[in-house]
Amino acid sequence: MSGQEYVSILLSLIGVFATVGGILFWRIFTRMEGKIDAWFLQHLECRERQNREYVKANEFEAWKKSRDPLWRRLNRHAHDPITGKVIITEE
Repeated sequence: MSGQEYVSILLSLIGVFATVGGILFWRIFTRMEGKIDAWFLQHLECRERQNREYVKANEFEAWKKSRDPLWRRLNRHAHDPITGKVIITEE
């Protein structure tokens, strides 16, 4: 075989390997794209579920502000700073 034939065989093999590599890369890329899309949809569904099931920060702050006067009326005790004993207070 001459050098010309070796070069053509080598170029043919390189072309075949490049094609196979390109196909495998495309399969990996499309699978990864599908997984990213699935993760993104799961993330959005989770955020929507959390929005429905949990209290928002501004609602929680409003609840805490309305709770404080009631808690002060119910919690009529203090602790001695030295001994830690309960002291009943009247407001």
